Order: sequence, then C-alpha cells, then structure tokens
Amino acid sequence: MPEPDRSFRVLLSEVLARCGRKRPEVARAMTERLGVSITVSKLNDYTATTKMGARFPASYVAAFCEATGDDRLLRFLLDPRLQAVIDLGKHTLEAVRDNKQAIDDLIETERRTGRRVRL
Repeated sequence: MPEPDRSFRVLLSEVLARCGRKRPEVARAMTERLGVSITVSKLNDYTATTKMGARFPASYVAAFCEATGDDRLLRFLLDPRLQAVIDLGKHTLEAVRDNKQAIDDLIETERRTGRRVRL
C-alpha cells in the first residue's frame, strides 16, 4: 500500500477513535449530511489498510470532519503551501489576541490606579 494511502487510512482511524462519537453515530451523521447511505461497514473498509478497493471519496471529507468535529483529515489533504498560509493566519490571530489581552490589561491597570500607563 502506498504511504500516502496508508497515512490517510491511519488518520481516519485515529480521528474516529478520538472524536468522542461511536462509528454508528458518525455514519448516521454523514448519511444525513450527504444524503447517501454511509454504514459502519463502509467506515471500517475506508480505514482498513488491507482493503485497497475501498476508497474514501473526496466529497465525503467535509461531512466526515463535521461528524467527528475534527478537521485533521481536511488539513491532511491540503497542499503544503496552502497549509502554510493557514498556519500563518492562525499564528497571526494568536498574536493579535495576545496583544489585545495586553492592551486590555493596561486599560484595566489605568482604570484601577487612575494613572496613565506608559509603554
């Protein structure tokens, strides 16, 4: 089995194991979202490293991520350059949140002390 396929199946299994929902619940949620019957047996086939014929359709990815509450499968499929842009956005958002918290702390200090805080 080619490594990317194996890694994909291992990731599917890991997400299913850690999502907090049982496979029948995930299958039911995917069926409702897709309008296509997704069974536990199909999920098992998609995760099996011995079932090369069972291929997880790309059109199922969003439903799977929604049903499991985990977007790692979607991120796994992203081009590395696009993933880098997303990571940059996440780091930028974290920095903005940190700066906002620091500003809020300064404003609170000024309010409590009645003194202007110099940077």
